[in-house]
Amino acid sequence: MLIDSKSEHKSIFEEVFADSEWTKVSKDDYKKLTTIDKLKRIRHSCSHILAQVFLEKYPEAKLATGPATRDGFFYDFNIEGTLHADDIKELQKMFVKACKKAQVFEYTKISKSKARRLFEATGQTMKVQVLENIKDEQVTFLRMETF
Repeated sequence: MLIDSKSEHKSIFEEVFADSEWTKVSKDDYKKLTTIDKLKRIRHSCSHILAQVFLEKYPEAKLATGPATRDGFFYDFNIEGTLHADDIKELQKMFVKACKKAQVFEYTKISKSKARRLFEATGQTMKVQVLENIKDEQVTFLRMETF
């Protein structure tokens, strides 16, 4: 999860990911997946796109997790105020537009301590909480365009 690397947080992004090697998500690897794993991958990617457009509309939003589920996907957000039907309709339009782009997905791994610094510096307090439940010392980050 990245929070607009073109924003005022650019220096923390550069610091945290300075030694990272980003790997493109491979179409060949995708083709090797089982049908159910392909569906899980698509749903997980959709949750990232949802978070991307949500942050575009609500840059102050706090993000938690966005897992694929048996029936689809979701993303937990926290914002001030309430979403209304018109907000949801606009988010749906933004989501469809973002899905139609040929975005390149890339991933890398960084230490939990670097991830914590990134999340604390960008005010993503819910992500800091998520990190506390991860046992591994490295976490995977996915990026595409501004997210």
